[in-house]
Amino acid sequence: MMTIPGHGSRLARDDEARRSRVTAFRTVRDDVYLGARRPGRRHASIRDRPQDEAPMRYAVYMLATRKDGPLYVGVTNDLVRRVFEHRSDAVRGFTWQFNVHRLVWFEAHDSIEAAITREKQIKRWRRAWKIEMIETENPEWDDLYERIAGGSSADDPGSR
Repeated sequence: MMTIPGHGSRLARDDEARRSRVTAFRTVRDDVYLGARRPGRRHASIRDRPQDEAPMRYAVYMLATRKDGPLYVGVTNDLVRRVFEHRSDAVRGFTWQFNVHRLVWFEAHDSIEAAITREKQIKRWRRAWKIEMIETENPEWDDLYERIAGGSSADDPGSR
């Protein structure tokens, strides 16, 4: 760690305080904000897959309110957790502001680089292309969260 004359111990204290805040946030997020029951983790796919397959590592996904409403494109390494965060309005952002909670499309990727590249590609697309892609896999615009979470929607904040 670099020391600035007259500030060496303060920098060390600040760094230690930052680390403890990050650890405290993780604990609060896991125990309180996600609730007592953390959503189950299954291999995420629109179509059913055998349970013995390796779990998906990364996913590009789209959330929507309805067909003619706003679309949100994102990437994550844990699709169930991330959609749960959107549905519970854990972070104030686009999905919170526009109430975008319905998972309408997702795609699995083996590497984060491939997932990020695909996300950026889709974000540059015209809206009509995104809608066409959603309707190819999910013509009724059903909420796919229940299929991938593997549980009931009773504990789901987005089902209200």
